[in-house]
Amino acid sequence: MTSMGGAGVVGRLRERVLLSGALEEAARSRGRVVLLTGEAGMGKTTLADELVGIARSRGVTVARGQGWEGRGSPPLVVWREVLLALGNGLEGPLDAGVVQRLLVTACARGPVLVVLEDLHAADADSARLLAQLSYRLGELPVLVLATLREEELRERPGAAEALLAVSSTTRRVAVPALTVEGVTELATQLSGTRPTPEVVQELVLRSDGNAFFVRELVEAAHGADVPAGVAATVRQRVQSLEPEVVAVLLLAACAGRELDLPLVAGAASVSVPEVLELLGRAVRAGLLLGDGPAQLRFKHALVADALVADLLPGERTCLHLQLAAAAQQHQPVDAMTVAHHLAQAGPVAEPGEVVRWSTLAGEQAEAAGAPLEAVRHLRRAVAAETRSAAQAVLQERIGHCLFNAGTRPAEAVLAFEAALLGHELAKDRRRCGIVHSRLASHLSLYRHTSDFTRAARHFEAAEELLVDPLDRAHLLVGRSTMHLLQGHPDAALADAQEALLAATGRDRPALESTARLMTGAALLALARLDEGLSALDLSFSPGAVQRPTVDVQTAWHGIVAGVVLEDPALACSYAERAQRALSGSQLPGQAQIVSDLLAPAHALAGRVGQARGSLAAEDLLGFEVERQGVVPVLAGDWAGTRAVLEQMLHRDVASGHGVRVAVLCWALGRLLRQQGELAAARSHLERGARLARCDGRRLDELRLLVELALVDGADGLRDRATAHLERCAVLAAGQDLRGLRLRLRLAAADSLDEVEAVVADADRRGLPLLAVEALVHGRHVTPGHAAGLTARARERLDGLGLLDTGWGSIVCDVAGPSPCSLRWDGASWGLQTPTGTAHLPASLGLTHLARLLAAPGREWYALDLASLAYRGEPGGRPTPAQPFLDDQARRAYRTRLDELALDLAEAERDRDEGAVERAQRQRQELAEHLAAALGLGGSARGWSGPAEKARQSVTKTLRSAVVRIEAVDSLVVAHLRASLRTGTWCSYAPDPSASLAWDVTGSG
Repeated sequence: MTSMGGAGVVGRLRERVLLSGALEEAARSRGRVVLLTGEAGMGKTTLADELVGIARSRGVTVARGQGWEGRGSPPLVVWREVLLALGNGLEGPLDAGVVQRLLVTACARGPVLVVLEDLHAADADSARLLAQLSYRLGELPVLVLATLREEELRERPGAAEALLAVSSTTRRVAVPALTVEGVTELATQLSGTRPTPEVVQELVLRSDGNAFFVRELVEAAHGADVPAGVAATVRQRVQSLEPEVVAVLLLAACAGRELDLPLVAGAASVSVPEVLELLGRAVRAGLLLGDGPAQLRFKHALVADALVADLLPGERTCLHLQLAAAAQQHQPVDAMTVAHHLAQAGPVAEPGEVVRWSTLAGEQAEAAGAPLEAVRHLRRAVAAETRSAAQAVLQERIGHCLFNAGTRPAEAVLAFEAALLGHELAKDRRRCGIVHSRLASHLSLYRHTSDFTRAARHFEAAEELLVDPLDRAHLLVGRSTMHLLQGHPDAALADAQEALLAATGRDRPALESTARLMTGAALLALARLDEGLSALDLSFSPGAVQRPTVDVQTAWHGIVAGVVLEDPALACSYAERAQRALSGSQLPGQAQIVSDLLAPAHALAGRVGQARGSLAAEDLLGFEVERQGVVPVLAGDWAGTRAVLEQMLHRDVASGHGVRVAVLCWALGRLLRQQGELAAARSHLERGARLARCDGRRLDELRLLVELALVDGADGLRDRATAHLERCAVLAAGQDLRGLRLRLRLAAADSLDEVEAVVADADRRGLPLLAVEALVHGRHVTPGHAAGLTARARERLDGLGLLDTGWGSIVCDVAGPSPCSLRWDGASWGLQTPTGTAHLPASLGLTHLARLLAAPGREWYALDLASLAYRGEPGGRPTPAQPFLDDQARRAYRTRLDELALDLAEAERDRDEGAVERAQRQRQELAEHLAAALGLGGSARGWSGPAEKARQSVTKTLRSAVVRIEAVDSLVVAHLRASLRTGTWCSYAPDPSASLAWDVTGSG
């Protein structure tokens, strides 16, 4: 590991090691985020600079962004500076997806280090973007290092809450105060001589271990006694400057650490060159740093703080008013800068101007995709506004922004309720009705705030207050959405059709399109497929009309239909129409939205790499179930997906999200079927089908029943599968089911020819994964062809690059015997399976398991297994010459001999030579055991209990051994649980069509 030592760095060994290690991890494509925290002046920037030096020496690309302190930060400016450094100066809206893609491009040249300095001073949306990005860096050679002051972050609730949502791999590294030794070393480094213990004690006392304070105190000590504090140091340096320099310097301090020279020049009524000349003297005084020909910044934020702290309140107010006036003269005007300085001016600023500019700043931030920053400005406008009606309108905007941010739903509801109160005071019934309607829509639409009971109450209140037909049409569209999400498509269709009737011919194309959209979505849920898709097509914006939000929602419903009907071409066509609608619009997060829309289509078509692109980003479409359930199931990302789906199902059953419950039951059932857990799959699918049938959601019921038929067919329950298929025929009557009809045919297939026909049609429709499923399902239809079918499925998955995903596991057991080994090395068991290896400590269970695996089909008496494990010989004998057999064991032997006699007779009747040979061999082995266990004259030797104790012990230890193997290969464990027989008689009896080839060496 490269050392992080060097000039300017003292102590901090732990922090250096952690940062250097994180850089090395990132270079190995293990991207991560590190938050470097500590109070101002502790040395965070020094550590960051040191890491930058190491990174550059290794050829790592470095990009830095700076949070703006002391003034309103433009939205996401810290990220825009990073992207500019990477050669991508974007003007449009930013989101995590855009940043990730630009980082991927930058990574083509090698690893990337992103440094975000003073993140606490940036806008809350910059922190939110970092939190979202933290989930997307898993396999990128990127390290994002953010420095921040937590005590100041706590004063910015939006940013603080956003950083609570970072991924679990994010590392927080706190920079502590310097120790006495560290202070001594730093003072020595700065002054060139080792200070006396008295001086060190004074430095520690005055600086409290703060590296910046130590540095300033030592540097100031060259010309005067050690000052009382940094403020005095700054004051002393300022006193050496001319008044005109101090005047400009104070304006700069109020403007922020990163100097906006044109703004300062305008406020000072001088030219930019004059400002540069004046502030050049402050650079020579050690108060400012020059980063370029016309780039200046304060040496530290504490310098600006000290300058501002020395001002009288009236002086600060005047300076901020000057800066606000100057900002209004810039073209284009930065409303957020004006609003910030007016707010800092306090009550002296004219309230009307504060309202005007804060409102404009909120609009500017919202358009830039920074809803939390918009809320901050809008709340300032509310505080300055005196009219209750105007306050209510602003509160509506605040509530809308908070809902869009998705992190503070409770505050969003409170904002809408405050808006209601304001409109009630103004006795504006129409606005009250509109707010009731909008709040109800938000309460039903957003998962994190879904409360259908409250939403219904607000819709009822709105219905009483709204008279205008168009207002009522908006209400009906919102209520239709609620009914659809609850899983009541009949009610949704009635509201949507009434809204469409009210909107048609009223010159409200957006409202009309939305009503058509909801009509189409309800028709699809009712399995009226052609009518539903036709309504969706009509809801798209015609010609040059731009309604991207409606078009995206329309496309989303069409894509969901494409997923249900297993038609990737249909899904892609809707995604492409949405992409065209988005081009040229200013809708935030456009790239991420398109990625989300295309993911299901890619997954259906077997393009798994493209499908996974959006799964870790922010959810902009209410896409949670599909992102965390449907797409991972289709894409083969099964590790951990079951737990996520079960957690969401539990939550959504409680909240009444009928549609989501049906989708989750389907996704869980499909996942469990593919993993071979047929009973669990059946339970979820039956539950979902019952709910869908009760609510009249015919399309959901149809796809759940198709999966149920496949489960029952795989489990050999043909009668049940047939009953499900008969119901499917009723639901699908007269409908074009597209790819879903292929799955229906697969569930009904009872011959190899029918399976092959499904495979061929799946290939024609561009459904490679359905073709693989058909081949694998064919082994249940024609077990004799299992090996050949599975080999073909494996070959197809290999061609798709999916053998290392969950899809590869479904052909593991049947692609010919998959090699596994269990070897005893004298101290532990070495286990090797198709997906992993491990060394397991010795245990009785593994010893028993080895004996069973070594002899597939052989039946072992539990007492023999126990005795061999303990004594190395069969039989539960008190002494080698005295075989033991109790009455229970004798009865078990005789019962088994009778069963084998029947098996032998059956095999001889069927002329099955292999079965005859196995039965005869087992009878002979049992007869030998029985003869050895009897005394003279056939008398039983007895002593009660060991047989039962052996049965319990062997069963318990075998189960424990299987549990230990689960951490290595869960699919092998599923195979063992299906193949092991325990009890008085134990055996390993694998299904010939789904066996593993075990190589067992040693006995432990």
